[in-house]
Amino acid sequence: MGFFRSGICDYKRCPVPFTKEQLREIFLRHDNDGDGRLSRLELKAAFESLGSNWSRFRARQCLKAADSNGDGYVTLDELDGLLDYAVRCEYAII
Repeated sequence: MGFFRSGICDYKRCPVPFTKEQLREIFLRHDNDGDGRLSRLELKAAFESLGSNWSRFRARQCLKAADSNGDGYVTLDELDGLLDYAVRCEYAII
């Protein structure tokens, strides 16, 4: 059996997990007002862009996991907690 049968590749597509750096760029791109912190709505939009079917849920859970001072935002200082949460969710490029 070769690589191709009828012009179609025999291998399945495999999702490639986002790296932390890729996730960092995606989340920072969603800081719409440029204040250096991500609101629940900005987090929701970021999770939607990652393909999440539960973006509202993910935004709430992310705030619980990453918002260490409880102000309702993920700041640049708290970004590593957000990235750890997103990695655990296993978002991937398909």
